[in-house]
Parts: sequence; structure tokens; C-alpha cells
Amino acid sequence: MQLIKTKAIVIHSLPYGESDLIVTFFSPASGIIKGMARGARKSRKRFQGSLEPFATVMLGAAVKESGALARVDTADLVNARLGIRSDLKKYGAGSVILELVSIFEVSGASDEVFRLTETVLDLLERSSASLSLLAAFFPRYLRLSGFAIPLSSCGRCGADLGLTGAMYAGGFSIYCTRCSPPAEASIGRGTVAFLRRAEIVGEEAIGRLKLGSRDEKDALDFLGRFASAAAGKRLKTLDIAGEF
Repeated sequence: MQLIKTKAIVIHSLPYGESDLIVTFFSPASGIIKGMARGARKSRKRFQGSLEPFATVMLGAAVKESGALARVDTADLVNARLGIRSDLKKYGAGSVILELVSIFEVSGASDEVFRLTETVLDLLERSSASLSLLAAFFPRYLRLSGFAIPLSSCGRCGADLGLTGAMYAGGFSIYCTRCSPPAEASIGRGTVAFLRRAEIVGEEAIGRLKLGSRDEKDALDFLGRFASAAAGKRLKTLDIAGEF
């Protein structure tokens, strides 16, 4: 058993028994940590407001090498991000971000991955363009987790997708409009440029990237289908975000 003290983002919490919670955290050094917080549902002092999704905490836990649930000893609140939880549109976008982090776990995690996630959640709390921010997060996080979206050129003829737009027909290839088999989703040239830009700008600058409302929906449909193929299952939270 290893005692750790680390900054972490709360991904999910699940009631267990009468008073406990099973909580999933994302940390920069250890990646995904699942732990049992004994008495968390009844205690008004130990974990007050700190085990809710989107919150950043300073986590103290005993982690078992066997992969069993860690023992959550402390979770001191750093940032509650109440602004996400109080806005349905932001909550939907944030839920997709947390699901991406939990499904596409980066082996060993890294400061860069954690910093990106924390920065985007901070931006989301004060953003008026939640879906554009989510669309910008997608390609950057997928690249860091080893599932980069090939948006540079057509997977068949090599044409620049920035000049043709991009078509997605399943799997891991992206095509131009001339070469695509029957497509599931498509995005225009402007959205291709947006997604390329999102991969290279500074993290804070991601919040300044904007799409029109129609392009946001097309982008998230496109990105969601690619991510679901990479995950081997449909991302559940996409349906929540899609309602807005």
C-alpha cells in the first residue's frame, strides 16, 4: 500500500451502502484513481463539497498495488467549479470532457494532460461558448492519449482536408469529399481549420476559438463518432451535450 498526496480532479462519485462513496479521480502522476470514501455521505466536515464532479481537490489516499479500491483519507477542496454544475449546457459539455478523460486514460498520465484538462474546465466555467470549447478540447486530448484524428490529408488520395472539408465513414480514416465512402458525418473547411488550430494554440487560447452553432453541432457529431470508434463504444455523455 502506497500513501499518496496529489492534486486531482473528481470524475465521478457513486453511493455505496448507507454512508460511503466510491469516487473516481484523475491525477497528474497516477492517472485514474478509484477509491472508497468511508462515511462521506454522512460527514459534514471531512469531505464537504469536495467529492462532486468537476472539482479539483488535494487528495490524500492509500493506493493498493493490486488494483483494489484505494482508501480515500482526505480530499481538500481547491476549486469546486460550481459554475459548471449550475449551468445545464456547461454541465453537458463538462460531462463529455470527464468521460473522455476516464475512457482514454493516458498511461502514467502526465502534467501536460492534467494541465490541459484543468485549464479547459476552468475556461468552461466562465465560457459563453461551451460547445466550441468542447470541440476544441476533443482533438487535443485524443492526440495526447494516442488517438490523433488524421485531419491533415485524405486517407485515400492525400488531398489537403483544409481545402476540401472532411468526411468520416467509420474507423480511423478521414476522407475528402471526392474519395469518401458513404459518410456518417462531415465537417467543412472552416471547422477543419478550427480543429487543427485547437491542437497547436496555447492552452488558454483554446477558449478564444469559436464556431457557429451549426458548425458546433457538426463538429461534435464528427468528433463523437471518431472517439466512439476509438473507444469501442458510444460515449454516453454525448447525448447529454447534444441536447443543447
